[in-house]
Amino acid sequence: MKENPIMYSDAWNFGPLHSNNITVQKLAEMIIREWGYGEWVVTSPDEKAVHEAGYLKLDIAKSMAKLEWKPVYTIDQAIQKTIAWYKEYYNGKRDLHKFSLDQIREFTQSADKRQ
Repeated sequence: MKENPIMYSDAWNFGPLHSNNITVQKLAEMIIREWGYGEWVVTSPDEKAVHEAGYLKLDIAKSMAKLEWKPVYTIDQAIQKTIAWYKEYYNGKRDLHKFSLDQIREFTQSADKRQ
């Protein structure tokens, strides 16, 4: 970014490979399972309500091509790490800064192993 800020000052999407995309319902179910409780409720849409897609997909092609980036975690690992962070945030028993740095370290070590 320092050498070519114009090229990199843009929106970037990071997410799973197309083959690992899942539905919104599947994502909600996986989060609930990882969290340990909760429920997924499908309601009839109110005709005045904003329509929400049942399947959302990030286009990561630009990140892969221009940054030579690729996903490190599977969808299961990404959900597990994300929910672990939120559990730490809400329970407040640990140093969240240290916990976050530990997760970043784990992520970069996993990325290094994939190269």
